[in-house]
Amino acid sequence: MTPQFTDRFIDSVQQVAPQIEMGKAVAGESATTDIANALVDYRRQPMSLKAAQEIDEALTKRITREYTIEGMTKKAATCPSCKASSATRF
Repeated sequence: MTPQFTDRFIDSVQQVAPQIEMGKAVAGESATTDIANALVDYRRQPMSLKAAQEIDEALTKRITREYTIEGMTKKAATCPSCKASSATRF
């Protein structure tokens, strides 16, 4: 995939990721913020299909950890970026 695709993908993750400083101080980095921070170094680079698959698998694992048969975990339910991401459709 083109470098422009990679940049758009990173932009979309960063839109969901912002945490306020006080939230970071109390709760630590959210999974979404961790992902956004990890991707910054890959701007302006093409993304291979293998990289896209690995990102998809990693995101799926993180999401799966936050949901149980009863619904979202307390952490996911109180996470501002998690609420925003649940409204985002890709």
